[in-house]
Parts: sequence; C-alpha cells; structure tokens
Amino acid sequence: MSKEFIEVIQQCCQKCTQPFSAFTDIVVPISTVITPLTAVITAFIAANALRSWGKEHKGKARWEVARRVLITSYQLVDGLKILRNKNVINYSVNNRINHAEINELPINKPAFEFEIQQQIKEERIKPFAREIQTLRGESKVICGDEFSKAVEEMFELFGEMEGQYNEYYHLNFKQRLNEEEKKRLKKLEDLIWSSTEEKVPNIFDEKIKKNLENIEIQAQKLLQL
Repeated sequence: MSKEFIEVIQQCCQKCTQPFSAFTDIVVPISTVITPLTAVITAFIAANALRSWGKEHKGKARWEVARRVLITSYQLVDGLKILRNKNVINYSVNNRINHAEINELPINKPAFEFEIQQQIKEERIKPFAREIQTLRGESKVICGDEFSKAVEEMFELFGEMEGQYNEYYHLNFKQRLNEEEKKRLKKLEDLIWSSTEEKVPNIFDEKIKKNLENIEIQAQKLLQL
C-alpha cells in the first residue's frame, strides 16, 4: 500500500469525526488516488486485451503455416511416389520409345528414362520443394523447434533423393563400370525405386512415411495450443 494512499485514509478517518460540512475535504484527496488507480486498471485491461489479441494472432499464423506445410508435404510426397514408381516410368519410357523420332535412333532407354523423370521432377516435385524451403524459415519463427525440425527433415529428404538420382544416372550413362561402381549402382537402384513388395519396404519410403507422420503429429499439437 502506497504512502500517499495511507495518508488519504488517515485524513478520511480524521474527517469522519468532524461535521458533515467537511465532506468535500474528504472527496478531494480520495480523488487523487482514484484517478491514477483508474489509469492503472485501464492500462491493465488494455495490456490483457493486447496479450489476448497477440495470442489469437499468433495462433492464426501458426495454423496457416501448419496448413501450408501439410498441403505442400502431401503434394511433394505424391510427386515422389510417381517419380519412384518403376511401373509408371517404364510405361512412359515405352510410350516415348514408340513415338521416337528418326534422329533419336538408336534407342537409348536410360536417356529416355532420365528425361521423363526430369520432367516429373520439374512439374511435380520442385515447385513444392521450393515452397517447403520457404516454409522452413517461417515455421522456425512461428511454430517452434519441434515443428521446424520436421519441416527441415522433409527438405533434407528431397535433397537426399536429388543426390541419389544424379549419382544413379551418372553411373548409368558411363560406358564402363568397375566392380565398386556396379555395387553402388545396384544399391542406388534399391533406394530410388519404391518397393512393390510390402514385405520388403524401401528404406527411403520408410523415411518419407515417418517424416510425414511426424509433421502431422506436430501440426496437431500446434493447432491445440
């Protein structure tokens, strides 16, 4: 309790023993406390309102970033599924071979395969990978460490896949391979193509699946805040 307030209370007690005509003498000093007290209360209410607005605004921002990350992640994963589906690629390659121009003969199947996969990456993967790259920064600022780590992992998986494909086709286009290169090419084949057998899950498929599940879990946590 402030010294000023105690003095006013003491004055009030003294005035209470005096005639009623002294009422105005009491009201004036009390008003000197009420006025600053009102200002403090008003400031407190304003601060609470600002805090509530800030929390609501931040909640909306978190929701928007989480929504964009989820949509973009699903689109990126869908593109990866197409890119890594050997049946889809083989169908496209055979169709491309059947419509090959004379100047494209003799047929170079790995080259056609590479061309088709590059087209899929440009249309179905890279636009969403760029969006994920943008969302990395936003998620770190707005959504916190756990969610931003999941987004960062998705971006790193895309980079890992890109490196695997580049190495795979580099080896595929070489005229001669030594034994180490042949082993590496076989390992890359097992990585870049999704497994058609459920009992033999592809390592990269498992990474993508776990990452997407983690993003979903972290997004649900954010939306509950």
